[in-house]
Amino acid sequence: MKAPTQRSLKYLRDRGYYAAVVEHWNPHAKVRQDLWACDIIAEHPTHGLALIQTTTRGNMNARLAKMSQRPELRVWCKWGKLYVHGWLKPKVGPYWTLAIGQLILTQRSAKVVEVKA
Repeated sequence: MKAPTQRSLKYLRDRGYYAAVVEHWNPHAKVRQDLWACDIIAEHPTHGLALIQTTTRGNMNARLAKMSQRPELRVWCKWGKLYVHGWLKPKVGPYWTLAIGQLILTQRSAKVVEVKA
């Protein structure tokens, strides 16, 4: 399991989420296409709906900035949650670590909250 998306799917499913990838390769345009800058949609019986962007830890801020510019996600935040999963493999040890940022958007502001993994 090497890709950040695959690691996030496992993380979510291990915690009771139903999760699916909403990003795909478009061979005609030769680009990756996703849903409003997100890679995964997830649903949990008690936590509700979430869209997740997965990336490496070093790219988290760029992804959060990109997401904060999407008007569709401001509407989404009225009834769903937005997260960025940032993965990092330490120089010592075989395990990847996860940092989670929640993006809270309103019509006038954007705020990032760190969530414990």
